[in-house]
Amino acid sequence: MKSGLRDLLCTALIAIVGIIAFPLTTSAQQTSTIGGGFILTDGAGRMVTENDFRGKSLLVFFGYTNCPDVCPVTMYKITHALQLMGSQAAKIQPLFITVDPTHDTPALVGKYTALFSSAIIGLSGTRPQIEHVEREYHVYVGPRDPNTGAIDHSAILYVMSPDGSFLSALADNLSAAELAASLMRLTALHSKPN
Repeated sequence: MKSGLRDLLCTALIAIVGIIAFPLTTSAQQTSTIGGGFILTDGAGRMVTENDFRGKSLLVFFGYTNCPDVCPVTMYKITHALQLMGSQAAKIQPLFITVDPTHDTPALVGKYTALFSSAIIGLSGTRPQIEHVEREYHVYVGPRDPNTGAIDHSAILYVMSPDGSFLSALADNLSAAELAASLMRLTALHSKPN
């Protein structure tokens, strides 16, 4: 993704949705329109829904396996952040959802995520299934570049609570340490007391 366009999209999302600039200031009474139900397929060919992940906070990232820059860098940061979190990483379930279901079969997405971390679950599906989850998360996906095959897409990291509600949207330009700190803070604030 070209950085100028990515910055413009991030700015537009901040202005329109009003959640990125103040992710921790929303009250429990407020509801969000980000996130929702989905039916997708993991790397082992199992159908999964959002309900399969209840009880853990989700870190959701949209990308594609042929992405030359943003996706692999962000996937590396997620992996490194999980390592920095130590035992606290067990509270997080990272999901990588493809924006290119024509190319990215469930098996291919599973192999891709395994290159980074066995903790990250890769998900694919039919084009209507992927378009549905993109709408649920308000993900921008542009047309494929006919010359390079690149797909322009938003690169926001979505954090969902253990009950499936939206917690925060994090920029992809955070360092691994900043991402780890943000995830630990969010999970601490929204963990159920024992």
